[in-house]
Amino acid sequence: MKKAAPIFLSLALVAGAYADASPKRGICFNKIGPEDLAALAPGVSWAYNWGIEKPGAFDDPRAKGVEFLPMAWGPQQGFRDKLEALLAAGPKPSAVLGLNEPNLREQAFQSPEEAAKSWRELDALCKRHGVRLVAPHWSMGSPEAASWRGFDPVQGKEVVHTFFLPYLDSFEWYLKEAGPEKPAAMGLHVYGNVWELRWIVGELAKRYPATPIWITEFNWFDVPDEAAALDYMVQALDTLERAPNIERYAWFKADFGDSHNGLIAPGGGLTRLGRLYVAMPHPDPKRWDAWPGVVKAAGAATIETGDGAGVRYDPEAQVVVQIGEPDSGRTGSFTLQVDVAAPGGDGTLVVSAARGRTLRVAVDDPDVRSGRLSAAPGREIKPFEPGKWGFQDYVLPLRLAPGRHTLTFSADAADALFDWISWK
Repeated sequence: MKKAAPIFLSLALVAGAYADASPKRGICFNKIGPEDLAALAPGVSWAYNWGIEKPGAFDDPRAKGVEFLPMAWGPQQGFRDKLEALLAAGPKPSAVLGLNEPNLREQAFQSPEEAAKSWRELDALCKRHGVRLVAPHWSMGSPEAASWRGFDPVQGKEVVHTFFLPYLDSFEWYLKEAGPEKPAAMGLHVYGNVWELRWIVGELAKRYPATPIWITEFNWFDVPDEAAALDYMVQALDTLERAPNIERYAWFKADFGDSHNGLIAPGGGLTRLGRLYVAMPHPDPKRWDAWPGVVKAAGAATIETGDGAGVRYDPEAQVVVQIGEPDSGRTGSFTLQVDVAAPGGDGTLVVSAARGRTLRVAVDDPDVRSGRLSAAPGREIKPFEPGKWGFQDYVLPLRLAPGRHTLTFSADAADALFDWISWK
Protein backbone atom coordinates (compact mmCIF):
# COMPACT_ATOMS: atom_id res chain seq x y z
CA MET A 1 0.00 0.00 0.00
CA LYS A 2 1.33 3.41 -0.98
CA LYS A 3 1.21 6.06 1.74
CA ALA A 4 1.25 9.81 1.31
CA ALA A 5 4.14 11.69 2.80
CA PRO A 6 3.32 12.66 6.39
CA ILE A 7 2.00 16.21 6.75
CA PHE A 8 1.26 17.02 10.37
CA LEU A 9 -0.30 20.08 11.92
CA SER A 10 0.36 20.48 15.62
CA LEU A 11 -2.46 21.98 17.68
CA ALA A 12 -1.96 23.36 21.18
CA LEU A 13 -5.03 22.07 22.94
CA VAL A 14 -5.16 24.45 25.86
CA ALA A 15 -8.45 25.30 27.55
CA GLY A 16 -9.39 28.87 26.79
CA ALA A 17 -6.77 29.33 24.07
CA TYR A 18 -9.19 30.82 21.57
CA ALA A 19 -9.98 34.24 20.11
CA ASP A 20 -12.17 36.87 21.71
CA ALA A 21 -15.78 36.10 22.60
CA SER A 22 -18.25 36.06 19.75
CA PRO A 23 -20.03 39.44 19.51
CA LYS A 24 -23.24 37.50 18.85
CA ARG A 25 -23.09 35.02 21.74
CA GLY A 26 -24.99 35.66 24.98
CA ILE A 27 -26.81 33.98 27.83
CA CYS A 28 -30.06 34.40 29.67
CA PHE A 29 -30.25 33.49 33.35
CA ASN A 30 -32.24 33.87 36.54
CA LYS A 31 -29.34 33.85 39.01
CA ILE A 32 -25.62 33.90 38.42
CA GLY A 33 -22.61 34.29 40.71
CA PRO A 34 -19.27 35.98 40.00
CA GLU A 35 -17.34 32.71 39.61
CA ASP A 36 -19.72 31.24 37.04
CA LEU A 37 -20.04 34.49 35.10
CA ALA A 38 -16.24 34.73 35.02
CA ALA A 39 -16.06 31.18 33.65
CA LEU A 40 -18.50 32.07 30.85
CA ALA A 41 -16.94 35.45 30.07
CA PRO A 42 -14.22 34.23 27.64
CA GLY A 43 -16.90 33.09 25.18
CA VAL A 44 -19.89 35.34 25.95
CA SER A 45 -20.27 39.04 25.14
CA TRP A 46 -23.72 39.88 26.57
CA ALA A 47 -26.41 38.65 28.95
CA TYR A 48 -29.88 39.42 30.28
CA ASN A 49 -32.26 38.14 32.96
CA TRP A 50 -35.69 39.46 31.83
CA GLY A 51 -35.30 42.40 34.22
CA ILE A 52 -33.98 45.97 34.45
CA GLU A 53 -31.42 45.92 37.25
CA LYS A 54 -27.91 44.57 36.65
CA PRO A 55 -26.84 41.83 39.13
CA GLY A 56 -23.73 42.41 41.20
CA ALA A 57 -21.80 39.60 39.44
CA PHE A 58 -21.33 41.94 36.47
CA ASP A 59 -19.25 44.30 38.62
CA ASP A 60 -16.57 41.61 39.03
CA PRO A 61 -13.48 42.55 36.96
CA ARG A 62 -13.39 39.03 35.52
CA ALA A 63 -16.74 39.68 33.84
CA LYS A 64 -15.37 42.64 31.92
CA GLY A 65 -16.55 42.40 28.34
CA VAL A 66 -19.92 40.81 29.17
CA GLU A 67 -22.56 43.51 28.78
CA PHE A 68 -25.79 43.26 30.76
CA LEU A 69 -28.81 44.39 28.75
CA PRO A 70 -32.00 45.50 30.54
CA MET A 71 -35.38 44.16 29.51
CA ALA A 72 -38.78 45.81 29.97
CA TRP A 73 -40.43 42.41 30.32
CA GLY A 74 -43.98 43.55 29.71
CA PRO A 75 -46.30 46.51 29.22
CA GLN A 76 -46.56 47.39 32.92
CA GLN A 77 -45.81 50.99 33.87
CA GLY A 78 -43.39 49.76 36.55
CA PHE A 79 -41.02 48.38 33.92
CA ARG A 80 -41.10 51.62 31.96
CA ASP A 81 -40.48 53.73 35.09
CA LYS A 82 -37.45 51.63 36.10
CA LEU A 83 -36.10 51.70 32.57
CA GLU A 84 -36.57 55.47 32.33
CA ALA A 85 -34.61 55.94 35.56
CA LEU A 86 -31.82 53.60 34.44
CA LEU A 87 -31.39 55.30 31.07
CA ALA A 88 -31.48 58.76 32.63
CA ALA A 89 -28.83 57.86 35.22
CA GLY A 90 -26.48 56.15 32.73
CA PRO A 91 -24.28 54.67 31.53
CA LYS A 92 -26.59 53.66 28.72
CA PRO A 93 -26.65 50.07 27.42
CA SER A 94 -26.03 49.36 23.76
CA ALA A 95 -29.62 48.11 23.45
CA VAL A 96 -32.82 47.59 25.43
CA LEU A 97 -34.88 44.42 25.15
CA GLY A 98 -38.63 44.59 25.43
CA LEU A 99 -41.91 42.65 25.55
CA ASN A 100 -41.12 39.04 26.42
CA GLU A 101 -43.43 36.69 24.50
CA PRO A 102 -46.55 38.86 24.15
CA ASN A 103 -48.15 35.98 22.23
CA LEU A 104 -47.89 33.54 25.16
CA ARG A 105 -50.09 33.37 28.26
CA GLU A 106 -48.24 33.78 31.60
CA GLN A 107 -45.60 35.88 29.83
CA ALA A 108 -46.16 39.45 28.54
CA PHE A 109 -49.51 38.23 27.20
CA GLN A 110 -51.42 40.77 25.07
CA SER A 111 -53.57 40.98 22.00
CA PRO A 112 -51.73 42.04 18.81
CA GLU A 113 -53.35 45.48 19.11
CA GLU A 114 -52.24 45.89 22.73
CA ALA A 115 -48.74 44.63 21.87
CA ALA A 116 -48.48 47.23 19.09
CA LYS A 117 -49.48 49.97 21.57
CA SER A 118 -46.95 48.72 24.16
CA TRP A 119 -44.22 48.60 21.54
CA ARG A 120 -44.88 52.21 20.46
CA GLU A 121 -44.71 53.43 24.07
CA LEU A 122 -41.48 51.55 24.75
CA ASP A 123 -39.94 52.64 21.45
CA ALA A 124 -40.73 56.29 22.22
CA LEU A 125 -39.05 55.95 25.64
CA CYS A 126 -35.89 54.46 24.11
CA LYS A 127 -35.76 57.09 21.37
CA ARG A 128 -35.86 59.87 23.99
CA HIS A 129 -32.65 58.46 25.43
CA GLY A 130 -31.02 57.57 22.13
CA VAL A 131 -30.97 53.84 22.84
CA ARG A 132 -31.87 51.11 20.40
CA LEU A 133 -34.90 48.91 21.16
CA VAL A 134 -34.99 45.21 20.28
CA ALA A 135 -38.62 44.12 20.64
CA PRO A 136 -40.87 42.18 20.73
CA HIS A 137 -39.42 38.76 21.58
CA TRP A 138 -41.84 36.18 20.21
CA SER A 139 -42.48 32.63 21.30
CA MET A 140 -42.26 30.67 18.06
CA GLY A 141 -45.21 28.47 19.03
CA SER A 142 -47.60 27.98 21.91
CA PRO A 143 -50.27 25.46 23.03
CA GLU A 144 -53.80 26.45 22.13
CA ALA A 145 -54.80 27.07 25.74
CA ALA A 146 -51.82 29.41 26.19
CA SER A 147 -52.33 31.31 22.91
CA TRP A 148 -54.13 34.54 22.09
CA ARG A 149 -57.65 34.09 20.75
CA GLY A 150 -59.62 36.89 19.06
CA PHE A 151 -60.35 38.77 15.88
CA ASP A 152 -57.50 38.90 13.36
CA PRO A 153 -57.74 42.00 11.10
CA VAL A 154 -55.53 40.42 8.43
CA GLN A 155 -57.58 37.23 8.10
CA GLY A 156 -60.84 39.00 8.92
CA LYS A 157 -62.06 36.35 11.35
CA GLU A 158 -61.73 34.91 14.85
CA VAL A 159 -58.52 32.91 15.25
CA VAL A 160 -56.26 31.21 17.78
CA HIS A 161 -52.62 32.16 17.15
CA THR A 162 -50.58 29.09 18.08
CA PHE A 163 -47.82 30.10 15.64
CA PHE A 164 -46.11 33.47 15.88
CA LEU A 165 -46.14 34.56 12.22
CA PRO A 166 -49.95 35.11 11.93
CA TYR A 167 -49.83 36.97 15.28
CA LEU A 168 -46.95 39.03 13.89
CA ASP A 169 -48.99 39.83 10.78
CA SER A 170 -51.77 41.18 12.97
CA PHE A 171 -49.28 43.08 15.19
CA GLU A 172 -47.81 44.77 12.10
CA TRP A 173 -51.30 45.61 10.82
CA TYR A 174 -51.98 47.62 13.98
CA LEU A 175 -48.55 49.27 13.80
CA LYS A 176 -49.21 50.46 10.24
CA GLU A 177 -52.61 51.77 11.30
CA ALA A 178 -50.88 54.14 13.74
CA GLY A 179 -48.00 55.28 11.53
CA PRO A 180 -44.86 54.23 9.67
CA GLU A 181 -42.76 53.18 12.67
CA LYS A 182 -41.82 49.51 12.89
CA PRO A 183 -39.33 47.43 14.94
CA ALA A 184 -35.70 48.03 14.05
CA ALA A 185 -34.86 44.57 15.46
CA MET A 186 -36.91 41.74 16.93
CA GLY A 187 -36.33 38.63 19.00
CA LEU A 188 -37.52 35.04 18.75
CA HIS A 189 -37.51 32.00 21.05
CA VAL A 190 -36.97 28.59 19.44
CA TYR A 191 -37.05 25.24 21.24
CA GLY A 192 -37.15 22.60 18.51
CA ASN A 193 -34.30 20.61 17.00
CA VAL A 194 -31.61 22.11 14.79
CA TRP A 195 -33.65 21.58 11.61
CA GLU A 196 -36.44 23.76 13.03
CA LEU A 197 -33.90 26.41 14.01
CA ARG A 198 -32.36 26.44 10.53
CA TRP A 199 -35.78 26.59 8.88
CA ILE A 200 -37.04 29.59 10.87
CA VAL A 201 -33.75 31.48 10.46
CA GLY A 202 -34.13 31.07 6.71
CA GLU A 203 -37.81 32.08 6.75
CA LEU A 204 -37.08 35.25 8.71
CA ALA A 205 -34.25 36.15 6.33
CA LYS A 206 -36.69 35.95 3.41
CA ARG A 207 -39.47 37.84 5.19
CA TYR A 208 -37.31 40.52 6.86
CA PRO A 209 -34.15 40.83 4.75
CA ALA A 210 -33.22 44.19 6.32
CA THR A 211 -34.30 43.51 9.93
CA PRO A 212 -31.76 42.11 12.42
CA ILE A 213 -33.10 39.14 14.39
CA TRP A 214 -32.03 38.20 17.91
CA ILE A 215 -32.61 34.59 19.01
CA THR A 216 -32.94 35.48 22.67
CA GLU A 217 -33.93 32.03 23.93
CA PHE A 218 -33.00 28.76 22.28
CA ASN A 219 -32.10 25.15 22.93
CA TRP A 220 -33.47 21.76 21.96
CA PHE A 221 -35.85 21.56 24.89
CA ASP A 222 -36.61 17.83 24.62
CA VAL A 223 -33.03 16.79 23.95
CA PRO A 224 -32.69 13.15 25.11
CA ASP A 225 -29.20 13.21 26.62
CA GLU A 226 -25.95 15.12 27.01
CA ALA A 227 -24.40 13.77 23.80
CA ALA A 228 -27.38 14.99 21.77
CA ALA A 229 -27.24 18.37 23.53
CA LEU A 230 -23.56 18.76 22.60
CA ASP A 231 -24.32 17.80 19.01
CA TYR A 232 -27.22 20.26 18.85
CA MET A 233 -25.15 23.08 20.32
CA VAL A 234 -22.35 22.74 17.76
CA GLN A 235 -24.76 22.71 14.82
CA ALA A 236 -26.98 25.48 16.25
CA LEU A 237 -24.04 27.82 16.93
CA ASP A 238 -22.67 27.03 13.48
CA THR A 239 -26.04 28.08 11.99
CA LEU A 240 -26.42 31.24 14.06
CA GLU A 241 -22.84 32.43 13.67
CA ARG A 242 -23.01 32.08 9.90
CA ALA A 243 -26.48 33.57 9.38
CA PRO A 244 -26.10 37.25 8.39
CA ASN A 245 -29.63 38.14 9.58
CA ILE A 246 -28.93 36.86 13.12
CA GLU A 247 -27.38 39.71 15.08
CA ARG A 248 -27.23 38.09 18.51
CA TYR A 249 -28.34 34.94 20.30
CA ALA A 250 -28.66 33.76 23.92
CA TRP A 251 -28.73 30.18 25.19
CA PHE A 252 -31.61 29.21 27.47
CA LYS A 253 -30.30 29.10 30.00
CA ALA A 254 -27.13 29.38 32.02
CA ASP A 255 -28.62 28.26 35.35
CA PHE A 256 -30.80 25.34 34.21
CA GLY A 257 -30.03 23.09 37.17
CA ASP A 258 -29.58 19.43 36.29
CA SER A 259 -31.16 19.77 32.84
CA HIS A 260 -29.11 18.56 29.89
CA ASN A 261 -29.32 22.17 28.66
CA GLY A 262 -27.67 23.83 31.66
CA LEU A 263 -24.38 25.68 31.22
CA ILE A 264 -23.69 25.93 34.96
CA ALA A 265 -23.58 22.75 37.08
CA PRO A 266 -25.95 22.61 40.08
CA GLY A 267 -23.00 22.85 42.48
CA GLY A 268 -21.23 25.57 40.51
CA GLY A 269 -18.73 25.47 37.68
CA LEU A 270 -19.44 24.88 34.01
CA THR A 271 -20.97 21.73 32.63
CA ARG A 272 -19.48 20.08 29.55
CA LEU A 273 -22.13 21.96 27.57
CA GLY A 274 -21.07 25.20 29.23
CA ARG A 275 -17.42 24.62 28.38
CA LEU A 276 -18.37 23.95 24.75
CA TYR A 277 -20.48 27.14 24.63
CA VAL A 278 -17.47 29.14 25.78
CA ALA A 279 -14.95 27.41 23.54
CA MET A 280 -16.96 27.10 20.30
CA PRO A 281 -15.13 29.45 17.94
CA HIS A 282 -16.79 32.13 15.87
CA PRO A 283 -15.92 32.55 12.23
CA ASP A 284 -15.04 35.00 9.61
CA PRO A 285 -18.13 34.04 7.57
CA LYS A 286 -16.06 33.97 4.38
CA ARG A 287 -13.29 31.74 5.73
CA TRP A 288 -13.91 28.59 7.71
CA ASP A 289 -10.20 28.04 8.13
CA ALA A 290 -10.00 31.39 9.94
CA TRP A 291 -11.81 29.91 12.93
CA PRO A 292 -9.45 29.80 15.89
CA GLY A 293 -8.67 26.24 16.91
CA VAL A 294 -10.04 24.83 13.63
CA VAL A 295 -7.93 23.11 10.98
CA LYS A 296 -8.79 22.16 7.44
CA ALA A 297 -8.49 18.46 6.74
CA ALA A 298 -6.31 19.04 3.67
CA GLY A 299 -2.72 19.79 4.58
CA ALA A 300 -3.32 18.78 8.18
CA ALA A 301 -3.15 15.04 7.87
CA THR A 302 -1.34 11.96 6.69
CA ILE A 303 -3.62 10.40 4.06
CA GLU A 304 -3.60 6.61 3.84
CA THR A 305 -5.56 5.08 0.97
CA GLY A 306 -6.20 1.40 0.57
CA ASP A 307 -6.05 -0.66 -2.62
CA GLY A 308 -5.70 2.34 -4.89
CA ALA A 309 -8.44 4.45 -3.33
CA GLY A 310 -7.94 8.11 -4.05
CA VAL A 311 -7.82 11.43 -2.25
CA ARG A 312 -8.97 14.65 -3.91
CA TYR A 313 -9.30 18.34 -3.14
CA ASP A 314 -12.07 20.30 -4.85
CA PRO A 315 -11.54 24.06 -4.31
CA GLU A 316 -14.80 25.01 -6.03
CA ALA A 317 -16.96 22.85 -3.78
CA GLN A 318 -14.66 23.48 -0.80
CA VAL A 319 -14.37 19.72 -0.31
CA VAL A 320 -11.08 19.35 1.44
CA VAL A 321 -10.54 15.62 1.64
CA GLN A 322 -12.36 12.79 -0.11
CA ILE A 323 -11.25 9.31 0.78
CA GLY A 324 -12.19 6.35 -1.34
CA GLU A 325 -13.35 5.55 -4.84
CA PRO A 326 -17.15 5.44 -5.28
CA ASP A 327 -16.93 3.28 -8.42
CA SER A 328 -14.81 0.56 -6.87
CA GLY A 329 -16.16 0.81 -3.33
CA ARG A 330 -12.64 1.17 -1.92
CA THR A 331 -12.25 3.37 1.10
CA GLY A 332 -9.43 4.94 3.09
CA SER A 333 -8.57 7.02 6.15
CA PHE A 334 -6.62 10.05 7.23
CA THR A 335 -4.81 10.94 10.41
CA LEU A 336 -4.24 14.12 12.36
CA GLN A 337 -1.52 14.58 14.95
CA VAL A 338 -2.29 16.78 17.95
CA ASP A 339 -0.36 17.95 20.99
CA VAL A 340 -2.35 18.12 24.21
CA ALA A 341 -1.01 20.56 26.78
CA ALA A 342 -1.03 19.72 30.48
CA PRO A 343 -3.19 18.98 32.36
CA GLY A 344 -5.10 17.36 29.47
CA GLY A 345 -8.46 15.87 30.37
CA ASP A 346 -11.94 16.14 28.90
CA GLY A 347 -12.55 17.84 25.59
CA THR A 348 -14.85 17.71 22.60
CA LEU A 349 -13.76 16.74 19.12
CA VAL A 350 -15.80 18.37 16.32
CA VAL A 351 -15.60 17.12 12.73
CA SER A 352 -17.36 18.54 9.68
CA ALA A 353 -18.02 15.72 7.22
CA ALA A 354 -20.48 14.50 4.61
CA ARG A 355 -21.73 11.21 3.13
CA GLY A 356 -21.54 7.75 4.52
CA ARG A 357 -23.56 6.27 7.34
CA THR A 358 -21.05 6.18 10.17
CA LEU A 359 -18.03 8.33 10.94
CA ARG A 360 -15.36 6.89 13.24
CA VAL A 361 -12.22 8.09 14.93
CA ALA A 362 -9.45 5.99 16.46
CA VAL A 363 -7.00 7.41 19.00
CA ASP A 364 -3.35 6.29 18.94
CA ASP A 365 -4.08 3.10 17.01
CA PRO A 366 -0.97 1.96 15.09
CA ASP A 367 -2.82 -0.88 13.38
CA VAL A 368 -5.24 1.25 11.37
CA ARG A 369 -4.73 0.48 7.69
CA SER A 370 -6.74 1.08 4.52
CA GLY A 371 -9.44 2.93 6.37
CA ARG A 372 -10.30 -0.06 8.57
CA LEU A 373 -10.54 0.71 12.27
CA SER A 374 -10.16 -1.98 14.91
CA ALA A 375 -13.18 -2.20 17.19
CA ALA A 376 -11.46 -1.54 20.49
CA PRO A 377 -9.98 1.96 20.06
CA GLY A 378 -12.51 3.13 17.45
CA ARG A 379 -15.35 5.34 18.62
CA GLU A 380 -18.51 5.95 16.63
CA ILE A 381 -19.48 9.62 16.61
CA LYS A 382 -23.05 9.30 15.29
CA PRO A 383 -24.95 8.05 12.26
CA PHE A 384 -25.18 10.36 9.29
CA GLU A 385 -28.66 11.62 8.42
CA PRO A 386 -30.08 9.01 6.01
CA GLY A 387 -30.91 10.36 2.58
CA LYS A 388 -29.29 13.74 3.21
CA TRP A 389 -26.27 15.27 1.52
CA GLY A 390 -24.26 18.19 2.75
CA PHE A 391 -21.72 18.82 5.48
CA GLN A 392 -22.78 18.31 9.06
CA ASP A 393 -20.94 18.79 12.33
CA TYR A 394 -20.34 15.74 14.51
CA VAL A 395 -19.16 15.78 18.10
CA LEU A 396 -17.40 13.27 20.30
CA PRO A 397 -16.40 13.85 23.94
CA LEU A 398 -12.86 12.53 24.51
CA ARG A 399 -10.39 12.34 27.36
CA LEU A 400 -6.81 12.83 26.19
CA ALA A 401 -3.77 12.72 28.43
CA PRO A 402 -1.05 15.36 28.00
CA GLY A 403 1.31 14.60 25.12
CA ARG A 404 1.15 13.83 21.41
CA HIS A 405 -1.76 11.83 19.97
CA THR A 406 -2.72 10.58 16.54
CA LEU A 407 -6.39 10.68 15.58
CA THR A 408 -7.42 8.55 12.61
CA PHE A 409 -10.70 9.27 10.83
CA SER A 410 -12.70 7.08 8.46
CA ALA A 411 -16.24 6.42 7.31
CA ASP A 412 -18.06 3.38 5.96
CA ALA A 413 -18.66 5.05 2.57
CA ALA A 414 -16.16 5.02 -0.27
CA ASP A 415 -16.75 8.70 -1.04
CA ALA A 416 -16.70 10.21 2.43
CA LEU A 417 -15.87 13.92 2.54
CA PHE A 418 -14.07 15.66 5.41
CA ASP A 419 -13.91 19.45 5.70
CA TRP A 420 -12.53 20.66 9.02
CA ILE A 421 -11.66 19.43 12.50
CA SER A 422 -11.37 21.14 15.85
CA TRP A 423 -10.89 20.37 19.50
CA LYS A 424 -12.75 22.23 22.24
